[in-house]
Amino acid sequence: MPLSSHASNIGRLTDRERQVFSLLANGPSNRIIAKQLDIAERTVKAHVTNLMRKLEVESRLEAALLSNLHAGEIKP
Repeated sequence: MPLSSHASNIGRLTDRERQVFSLLANGPSNRIIAKQLDIAERTVKAHVTNLMRKLEVESRLEAALLSNLHAGEIKP
């Protein structure tokens, strides 16, 4: 499935998942995202897992690419 077809699922993300999703675009580790959002690394991992499921992507790389494609539409 083309990445652009996943765009309609972005609206299904929670506010925190959107924040994590927007940060994924630059490729940081869970640890770095956790420090930026002042949350536990384990929590970031849970958000990444949930957003990947909601966006119907199979990898973190796909999620990061999707985040880059729709950066202007994502409101963290």
